[in-house]
Formats: sequence, structure tokens, C-alpha cells
Amino acid sequence: PEELKRQAKKPLTMEELLERKKALDELLEEMKDLPDDHKIMKQAIDVLNNDEKQVQAEHTLLVLKDILSYAPLDYSNDLNVMGGVHAVLRHTSSEDAAVVAAAFWTLGTAAANNPTAQAHQLEA
Repeated sequence: PEELKRQAKKPLTMEELLERKKALDELLEEMKDLPDDHKIMKQAIDVLNNDEKQVQAEHTLLVLKDILSYAPLDYSNDLNVMGGVHAVLRHTSSEDAAVVAAAFWTLGTAAANNPTAQAHQLEA
């Protein structure tokens, strides 16, 4: 803590500021290539709709559930628009109990405190 206080009082030189700016610019450039949550959701839904990738179903459902957990209203409503509700529902009848649990967990997360998502699931 003392070292941080000392460094905080010391002003940066122009060269140090430019180095930090360059490092931040490089980081931002790298981050542009990272997929956003909607792209990840779309990829997950594509995996769930692909019968050849059923091995990945449990993991994919849990990824979707996690995304829905931290932005439930926006993403839960988007899940239906993107065809995700039907993709997840397909897995509620899986022979693999872990996949069934993950599917219902994902649907429950999407429906939690969200009447719109609840209505979409009932219609599906």
C-alpha cells in the first residue's frame, strides 16, 4: 500500500503515458476479435441444433445458463428470438440425465422473474 501511494503521487512522464496508451490500444485491438455474448449464444444454439454434436450438449447448455444468469432479462428474451428455446427444449428428453438437468436448469434460469420468457416457453 505504501508503494502504491508513493507511485500515485509521482506524475507520469509523456513517454510513460504513451507507453500505457499503446498497451491499452493493443488490448482493445485484441478484444475486438473476442465474441460477444450474443455470438456465444448463437454458437451454443447452433451446437444444440446439430445432432452430430450431442456429446457437447451438457456443456453447451451450461454455457447458455451462465450467460442467462448475469443478464437474465435481455438475454432470456433474446433466447427465444434466436431459436434457443426450441433448441434447449429438444434436450429435455435426452437419455443423458445430466443433459436433461442442464436443459431444465437453462430454461428455469431464462424464465426466472421474466413473464415474457415464461410465455415463450409455454408457447413452445
